[in-house]
Amino acid sequence: MFSIGFINKLLFYEIILLLGYLEIYFWDIFLGGLIMVQELTDKTFQSDVLSSKTPVIVDFWASWCGPCKMLTPVFEDVSSEYRGKLNFAKISTENYPEIAAENGVTGIPCLIVFHKGEEVDRIVGFMPKPALKQKIDAILSRL
Repeated sequence: MFSIGFINKLLFYEIILLLGYLEIYFWDIFLGGLIMVQELTDKTFQSDVLSSKTPVIVDFWASWCGPCKMLTPVFEDVSSEYRGKLNFAKISTENYPEIAAENGVTGIPCLIVFHKGEEVDRIVGFMPKPALKQKIDAILSRL
């Protein structure tokens, strides 16, 4: 029915496929431990931001926005340094324009820090990592 060569080739491809899944799983776990940015929706904004006991910084962004694309890796990198002190989240202004409008977002990228359901500060535009960390530290020191 099937030749030994065919079965060996099939086993080889199954092993490669399994290794691919394991690699994806490994990177998901590894990066999941480092990158702490939650994707928000209109259904999760209230519970994950406004009702959060921990302060939350929300990145309002859009896929077409060049400065937003520049800020994404900086925002993700900085997120790992504030575990337990500040939650990091992002929401698309394209998919959820009503959330952006409710929060007075007129320019992006716009990072808004919420604490106890209220906006405490915002950062508009791209900022390199050292400047962003300095700004976040200053905001957290006032809370």
